[in-house]
Amino acid sequence: MIQACQICDVDISRSVKVICTGCKFVDKNSLPFIECLECLRKGREKNDHKHDHSYYILDRMDFPLFVNDWTAQDEMMLLKGISQSGIDNWPEISQQLGFKAPSDCEAQFYSFYYKSIEDPIPRIEDIGVLKRDKSTNQPVLNDTILTTNAELKSSFKPLTTIAHRSLKSSDDNASDNSKNKSLTPISNIRSLVGYMPKRGDFDTEYDDEAETRICEMEFNEDDTEEETKLKYKVLEYYNARLDERIRRKKFVIERGLLDLKKIQRQERKRSKEERDIINAMKPFARFSDKKEHERRVNNILKEYQLRVLIGQLKYFKAQGLSTLDEIDGFIEEQKKEGKFDEAKDEAVSSFIKKQKTYAGEGSALRPKRAYNASVEIANAPGFGQLTEEEKDLVIKIGVMPTHYKLMKNMFIKQFEANGDIKEEFITEVANETGENTNVQQSLVIYNFLAKNKSIKKADNGSEDDD
Repeated sequence: MIQACQICDVDISRSVKVICTGCKFVDKNSLPFIECLECLRKGREKNDHKHDHSYYILDRMDFPLFVNDWTAQDEMMLLKGISQSGIDNWPEISQQLGFKAPSDCEAQFYSFYYKSIEDPIPRIEDIGVLKRDKSTNQPVLNDTILTTNAELKSSFKPLTTIAHRSLKSSDDNASDNSKNKSLTPISNIRSLVGYMPKRGDFDTEYDDEAETRICEMEFNEDDTEEETKLKYKVLEYYNARLDERIRRKKFVIERGLLDLKKIQRQERKRSKEERDIINAMKPFARFSDKKEHERRVNNILKEYQLRVLIGQLKYFKAQGLSTLDEIDGFIEEQKKEGKFDEAKDEAVSSFIKKQKTYAGEGSALRPKRAYNASVEIANAPGFGQLTEEEKDLVIKIGVMPTHYKLMKNMFIKQFEANGDIKEEFITEVANETGENTNVQQSLVIYNFLAKNKSIKKADNGSEDDD
C-alpha cells in the first residue's frame, strides 16, 4: 500500500510519517491527516490543517535516507554524536556509532549537512533521494540514489559542492582560483581544534563544568523558604559564570585571536625583543578596546625601536663616523666580516637610507639634526617673546630661547657690574648652561649683543644702556 503526504503527494511509504492530532475526523472510518517531514519543516497548511497543530511521529528509521548503507537511524546517531562530541572529533563519533569508520562519518556530514542552502537542514532535492517532476512540480523518488558510502566519497567533495552551493555564481566561466579563495576563511577557522564557527561555540567552553552544579537542581512545592533562597543564590552564581564565559568568548572573537596563521605571520616579522614586549602587554588588553590596545602597544614598540636606533647612532659617533656615507660604509664592512646583527642593525640601515634620500649623498648628521632642532626651537616656550632678529639668531645657532635669555642676562649683568666682558667669561657663560650650548654659540651671542649695543666690547670707549 502506497502512502502519500496529503499536502505534497510524495510517497512516504518507507519514510517517517507525521500524524496530525489536531485535525478532526469526519467519521470513525476516516484516516488521520498524514504529512511528510519536509512539509512539517516548512509549516505547510492545507484546508483545515494548520502548521501549529499537535502531532506525533510514526518512526520507521530502517530505510536509507541519502545513501544505501546509511539508514535514517544512522543519520540520527551521527547528528547526536556530533552534538555531544563536537565537529571534527570523528574518532569519538565513530565509536558512538560502532560500525562506521571516522572517514565515513566525516564524508557523510560534510556532503549532506554542512553549509546546506536551507541550513541547518539539508534540502532533500539536492541530496539524491528526491527529485522534482517538471510537469507536475511534485517531488518523486530519484532512481540515482547512491548505493554505498564508497560512492559517496568519490561523488562528493567536502566543503566544495554541497558546502558552497549557495555561493555559485551565474557565470559558468568563473575561474577555479576564485572559488578556492572563497573557501579559505571557512577552512582556516574550521582547522582550529574545538571551535565551531557555524554555532559560534567552542567544544570546551570556559568554566565548562558550571552546569554540573545546577543540572539536577529542582524547585519543589515542599521546599522551605531557606532552601528556595539558596537555590536562587546558586542560580545567581551560575549566571555570573555564564556572563564571564560570554565575555571571554566575545573577547577572543573580537580581537581576532582565532586566526592563528595570521598571528604567526605577524610574529615572524618581529624580533625576539618585540615579541617579548607584545606578550608582556597581553594581560592589559582586557582593560581597553582593540584599537586603544593596539595603539598603546605600537607606541611602546616604536619607543623600543627608537632606543635601539639611538644606541646604534651613539656607537657610530664613538667610532668617529660623522656622515651618512661613512656609516653606510661601516655597515657594509660589518656585513662582510659577519658582525652585522640583522635584528638590531637593519633599523639603522633603513634609517640611513631615508636620511640619504632627504639630505643627499655625503651629508653630515649634524646639519640634519640642526634642521630638526629649528622646528623644535620655533615651538619652544619663550620663542614668541623674542625679537625677529633674536628668533633668526637662536634658530641659526641652534640655541633654545630659554638658554638664550639666560646667556643674554649673564652678559648684561657682567657688563653692568664690571664695564667690560673678558674672554674667559664667554667660556664661563657657555659652561653655565651645561651640554646645551658651546663656546662658539656663546661667542656668537656676545657679538650679537655688542652689535645691538646691549653691551660694549672691551675696546669700545662708550657705554650704551640696555
